[in-house]
Amino acid sequence: MSVLRTMFNEAVVVKGSNKYMARGGKYYHYDKDGKRTEISKEDYEEVLGPRVQGRPDVGAKAQNKHSIALSIDGKKYSASVDGMTAKDLAAHVQAIAKHSPGRAIQWLKKNGTINKVGEKAAPKGKKPKEE
Repeated sequence: MSVLRTMFNEAVVVKGSNKYMARGGKYYHYDKDGKRTEISKEDYEEVLGPRVQGRPDVGAKAQNKHSIALSIDGKKYSASVDGMTAKDLAAHVQAIAKHSPGRAIQWLKKNGTINKVGEKAAPKGKKPKEE
């Protein structure tokens, strides 16, 4: 799916050989032959699929010497990075999250381990179980 333009309250989305357009509160579907039909807002939003509203809420605080309590959109996790104290890790994650919460989460995934609270920690050298 690609969005061709978004300006002046107009958006065009292409999915395969179909094109969908929103303009001035009305929604249209163009088939592969170029025939236009008006569709409902619900049909248009169904084509777009789910959208993330806003930025994820990320919070981090030290819970012991080497791990932090991490909160991502209200869900609780535990995270650690080898070679960093919990205090330093929490400060680093909060500093990144201040500018880009998603980037803070990606940094933790790349450099450390994140476990859901209540889940056993992954053995060293193995990745934690995916959701």
